Amino acid sequence: DDLILEFGYKTIFQNLLSVGISVGYFHSAIADYKSEVLFTNLGVRSRALNNRLGIGFSLENIGNVLKSYTEFVEPLPAIFRTALYFQPLHIPLSINIDINRSLNRKYYQYLGGLELKPGQQFTIRLGASSRRRGLLTGDFSSDFLSGISFGVGFRAEIFSVDFGYLNLGPAGPTLGISLSTFNN
Repeated sequence: DDLILEFGYKTIFQNLLSVGISVGYFHSAIADYKSEVLFTNLGVRSRALNNRLGIGFSLENIGNVLKSYTEFVEPLPAIFRTALYFQPLHIPLSINIDINRSLNRKYYQYLGGLELKPGQQFTIRLGASSRRRGLLTGDFSSDFLSGISFGVGFRAEIFSVDFGYLNLGPAGPTLGISLSTFNN
């Protein structure tokens, strides 16, 4: 069983630059083994073309392992992310590209995604990752959606709910639920 609690704060300067920070706690239990982590994320993003084009940079998973599953303590998988997005005219779509550089293991991961908003309260997401190659098992039914993610989001006036699916190949599927509140 896993539990993540994360709290964040973001501020916007001159409607062109946003800066944010989040801090979190992660607890995981596998059989009789347990692990706990404290982490933080820092990011900055800039927008142009009436918010249709953006670039962002972030440091993620910076923190400490409080309790490891075993005596062997691995560092958190810290990354430096470069992210770009573009929203074409006349289509309620966002095109996203991320390049993640691992700070611990010196490798790169490339991600792409589409986010379609057919209405103000509903969002459909689809994504793919260069990690797909490392998730293939040789079994078509398991490999078909490996490295592919999709989800939906619903937004109300003061909160949103997002559901996501990611197939991790041999590790199986992951389902996620995110609840967010807004100060209007």
